[in-house]
Amino acid sequence: MKQFIKIKNVAILSFITLYCNFLFATAISVWSPPFSYRKQNLIPPKVYAVIVGISDYEGTASDLRYSSVDAELFYNNLKSAMPSECARGDVRLLLNADGTSDNIEKAIIEVFNKASASDYILFFFSGHGSKEGYFCPYQIRSDKLTHSFVKEQFFKSKAKYKVCLADACFSGDIVDQSGSLMNQLQGDKIAMLMSSKSYQTSIETASIEQGYFTYYLVKGMKGAADKSGDNYVTLAELFLYVKEEVSDATNNQQVPVVFGSNLNKIPISKVR
Repeated sequence: MKQFIKIKNVAILSFITLYCNFLFATAISVWSPPFSYRKQNLIPPKVYAVIVGISDYEGTASDLRYSSVDAELFYNNLKSAMPSECARGDVRLLLNADGTSDNIEKAIIEVFNKASASDYILFFFSGHGSKEGYFCPYQIRSDKLTHSFVKEQFFKSKAKYKVCLADACFSGDIVDQSGSLMNQLQGDKIAMLMSSKSYQTSIETASIEQGYFTYYLVKGMKGAADKSGDNYVTLAELFLYVKEEVSDATNNQQVPVVFGSNLNKIPISKVR
């Protein structure tokens, strides 16, 4: 479950982490700009996304403070970051009581099935997560949104780009359980960027009135993650930025993780 904790930014990343990040950054520095279809007369991608944020769960004991805020901020930023791509596609926002498992699963199936081989699908979830391999929908005591369902819909999709982002406790479990599927995904442009490792909680704080993960996710998409300086942000750049900032802000109590391939070829925003 998410915790409400205010943590001082007192940690310094270890030499090994910095060195690994340096190697990763070097690896992503050589790539062609995303959205290059504009120059090559290729079919422009459309964005098909389902964005979920649940702060007000059924009952009161399990409520969070900022998950619905996180989802709204991400929704607005995505539409700003890729305006034409979103306008031509279908981007849906489900908040609080609308975030039932039935509604989420129905939206994912309907929206993702619209995507063609040149398009982009995205699922964003902010709320409670479970160590048992699922995200918690509105009916937290009686239902679940399993990681396996989400992955199955990703694998079924024809989309060129596939991105899953989650700000939830234990969300890294979806990464841990995906390793055996890497051989199926080598040719795909897929990224599953999770807010924490499988055994860690994800933290929201009053100091920024958000979860740390989504705060730095949106900040990175707005340009802070654009280390190449080309006015585009890829998932590779975004992961590097978010991992470093969240780990530092939480004294390594929360470390984002990623699973995927071709991260340097997946665009997430154009800096404006």
